[in-house]
Amino acid sequence: MRSFCARFLIVLLAAALAGGTPALAEPIGSGIVEPIRHEVTGAGSGSFEALLKKHKVPPEIRDSVLRSFQLDPDFPRSLPKQSEFRLVYEELPPALKEGDPRLVLRSIWIRADGKLFDLYRYGWRGITPVYMNQNGRSLRELVFRLPVDDARLTSKFGWREHPILKKKKFHYGLDLAAPPGSPVRAAADGVVAMAGWNGNYGNYVRIDHGPHISTGYAHLSSIVTTLKEGTRVKQGDMIGFVGMTGLATGPHLCFQVLDGKKQLNPLSARPMIDEALIEQLATNPGRNLPIATIGDLQ
Repeated sequence: MRSFCARFLIVLLAAALAGGTPALAEPIGSGIVEPIRHEVTGAGSGSFEALLKKHKVPPEIRDSVLRSFQLDPDFPRSLPKQSEFRLVYEELPPALKEGDPRLVLRSIWIRADGKLFDLYRYGWRGITPVYMNQNGRSLRELVFRLPVDDARLTSKFGWREHPILKKKKFHYGLDLAAPPGSPVRAAADGVVAMAGWNGNYGNYVRIDHGPHISTGYAHLSSIVTTLKEGTRVKQGDMIGFVGMTGLATGPHLCFQVLDGKKQLNPLSARPMIDEALIEQLATNPGRNLPIATIGDLQ
């Protein structure tokens, strides 16, 4: 099995380095519109983010690169002298006719102090971007599905006047209004860390998606009875039902994304988790069915 995996990895990396795409790699482009390929190279030292800005790397690509290498403990926080990088990204046609082009990071390598740091993008999980390096280390970007179908966004992440307390408070989540009893589904694969009453949040479920990323689901009318701490769930599994338990004025789901104890904006959060490539291939060959994601709310 190990020899097969090693040969398989070599084939994928050879194709990536040659600019090709193997049969199982993520398809690029759609329809008759070809993606536009961009290549950026540069050299310098100090802040990697500043170096990317200096070479006019678009913010979306810059963000993907920085988040990817944040999980690598060996990546230098400050680049030494004579460091150099090369990255390739593509400009894809917009998903909607009136939308903006989509920018996708395809590959990057950085040579710093004689060491090579590299990532190549493949789509092992259907719509979920996956990056791997030449040693088989793999990073997956979490794409959160909409936890309630046909929900209406009624309150965003940020400052607002609390509808009950009638004072200005920061809202740590998204309020998704839906008829009471509507199914609530897991936004991504994970393990249930909590399922029960949680003060003002009412009936509450928290799902861990990696060492530090989790999602929260508040004000549920009830929780699926089989859901307990330690239960493994897949993206789309039903975990509860829309309600208004706790401090709430009407039936809705308050959806949260957390990085440790820090609350993230679910509309813009694009967290990365570290996974073994072979584990991904063995446990989840990818989903091809289209699903509504949190990004569709924008």
